[in-house]
Amino acid sequence: MLRNCLAVSTLVLGLMGFIFLCVSSGTTRWKEDIDFYKGTRAYLGLWRGCIYSQAKEEIGYPSYYNCDKDYLRPYLIEPPPWFNAVRSLMMLGCMGTGFGIFFFLLAFITDNAKKTGSKYWPSALVIFFGGLCALIGLSIFTAHKRYGVKYIYGGGEFFAQYWEEVQPIAVINGGEYKVETWLRWSYGVGWGGVGWTFFALLCAICADLIPKADY
Repeated sequence: MLRNCLAVSTLVLGLMGFIFLCVSSGTTRWKEDIDFYKGTRAYLGLWRGCIYSQAKEEIGYPSYYNCDKDYLRPYLIEPPPWFNAVRSLMMLGCMGTGFGIFFFLLAFITDNAKKTGSKYWPSALVIFFGGLCALIGLSIFTAHKRYGVKYIYGGGEFFAQYWEEVQPIAVINGGEYKVETWLRWSYGVGWGGVGWTFFALLCAICADLIPKADY
């Protein structure tokens, strides 16, 4: 009975890891750059960037919000290599956990057909390797969290110009204005997915330590 409970727990944890990594990869709130002088907030996702303006009349910015995949490719130039690496690693994370869940289901279904039962840890290890790819991608993103997309306003719209390292202080007309960078919920969900894959592997190892004949 305990072996089955641990196996089901592994499946649930692996599925949670897969869902979390997919949600993280597909959403646009990995980080946020807040420019207090301009009253703008720039959100960064792996596949789309978003820009929000609070309508500061003194600098001529209207109320504005838009998300676009081309914000990440100013003038149709590909994003920096480190950003594409994060994209690739998160995709590998999603695929790895997905394949691992499929292999684990096969092991779970065939468990009763084998005299000593199926070994769960190999498929759970595939799930964990998916989480490990995501962990590396998240670490790369953390190391480059100060980088973002530069926007300009014109003709009633904001346009992406180029990637740059966002400075914490902007100097405009001799005055200093704060620019804050915050890691947001999409990024946190990605780390949650990594955690679920790790616990899935632990549960699978514990399930394999219990002989089939003992339950």
